Amino acid sequence: MRTSAFLIIVLTTASMAPSYAGAMEWDVDRPGSDFSNFDLPQAKPRLCRQECLVNPQCKAWTYVKPNTVQGPKPRCWLKHSVPPQKSDSCCVSGVKKLPVPTPPPVPVPVPVPTSGMEWNVDRPGSDYSNFNLQHKNPALCSKACAQDPQCRAWTYVKPNTIQGPSPRCWLKHAVPQAQTNSCCVSGVK
Repeated sequence: MRTSAFLIIVLTTASMAPSYAGAMEWDVDRPGSDFSNFDLPQAKPRLCRQECLVNPQCKAWTYVKPNTVQGPKPRCWLKHSVPPQKSDSCCVSGVKKLPVPTPPPVPVPVPVPTSGMEWNVDRPGSDYSNFNLQHKNPALCSKACAQDPQCRAWTYVKPNTIQGPSPRCWLKHAVPQAQTNSCCVSGVK
């Protein structure tokens, strides 16, 4: 019964450790790049690792075992960069692995209604504004007209037809007569 309770405590404690703590590198020293060093109250490498985790400047750490190369007390060395590994039984080292940032959400395009579009129709004349569009999408021209109180109709000219390589939008202050033409998509507000 005591074994089960101990196992549950160990598993619970292990599952609470941050995923970015990094693995302990047993019998590994990482000499150099030190910005801080100090004695530890207990001979536990995890104490040194924890000090690195809570220090934003720390990128790696080395725990020196007591009674080896630096005296009778365990010692922790925090590093401002990640020095190369060196095999040495005196030490336990580790590298802080920063949490992987969550990518920003992908913007969901707002659908622009395509109903009311007059495909293969030009409405020449009554223009008061015209401009190139960033994308080949007649709904952008329709939207520009919908947002302009002066606009009564619009014509989208497809790229590489009669007005060059860019799609073009023409806003109209009146509703001109519709004409069949495969170059264009038009609409009335």
